[in-house]
Amino acid sequence: VLPSFKIITTISEGQPLSSTGVTVEARYYHGAPLSGSLLLYCSVQKRHNESQPLQLLQSQIVDGLWQESVNMTMCFMNDRRLATEILVQIRDQGTGNRGESQVLFDPLMPGFEMVPLRPVFNSRTQHIFLTTHSTGAPASELGITLQCLDDPKGPPIHMNTKLGDVLVFDIPANWKKCGLIMVEAMRNVGKVESRAKALLLPNVEEVKSLEPSWIEVPSFRASYFVGDRIQVTVPKQVARSLNYLVVCNSRTVASTGQVRDDGLLKIKVTTGMVGHCGLLVYSMDAKAATDMVQFSVKDRCE
Repeated sequence: VLPSFKIITTISEGQPLSSTGVTVEARYYHGAPLSGSLLLYCSVQKRHNESQPLQLLQSQIVDGLWQESVNMTMCFMNDRRLATEILVQIRDQGTGNRGESQVLFDPLMPGFEMVPLRPVFNSRTQHIFLTTHSTGAPASELGITLQCLDDPKGPPIHMNTKLGDVLVFDIPANWKKCGLIMVEAMRNVGKVESRAKALLLPNVEEVKSLEPSWIEVPSFRASYFVGDRIQVTVPKQVARSLNYLVVCNSRTVASTGQVRDDGLLKIKVTTGMVGHCGLLVYSMDAKAATDMVQFSVKDRCE
């Protein structure tokens, strides 16, 4: 019985469809690389949504490795650019053994998630803080659009940021009574844009237990490192009545204390905070309320 071999196909993200990088590796399970003929196909949509293979090229794989830039434009027959299955077929020139591999290629997948660092607002909130993290996308520029859904005909606000950075958005005065703010983000993929990811931020003006306007972060970072200090401010007029609490990874109380009278709060980042944390500032007086922002912590050795 001829030994079988494995094929690994990798498609580079963020490149033009006309020159998409494709890498194919092929080895027998005992580790030996193989050489032989290589056929590359993609699936295209025909009538009645039927899928049909389309041969893109014929080549040779040598010593278990093949790398080329491939024109993928024929794989996408309309502007929607649906995902396509990439099929690689290899025949070992020594044994005649055949193998194949399939991988999904979705050039316009978002490849990222948006995370609101404070997920709500009210009429007193000055800034919206949000960040993005990759779920498979390479380093990219993102186009951000913010819209008050109470005024769908009003002009949206457009901003740009880099994947992984923190975006700080000044809420316009005429949005203070907006019931819902929608944030849409698209990743730049060559000369086109990915499909959008959307995020909705509600106004919690009527929720008296929430006060998403106390915490201001002069320089918000996507990640903090052990040994850093996080500096935030709260309004001086209420500082004396406020306490703070840092909870990390949903279970660890990493820091507690009282806010200084001048409204300045400095928190030292410790090893117990590595992961995802929430800073809560809260009052215990007759009008008990809480504000919260999220942040992440990494160890310097990572």
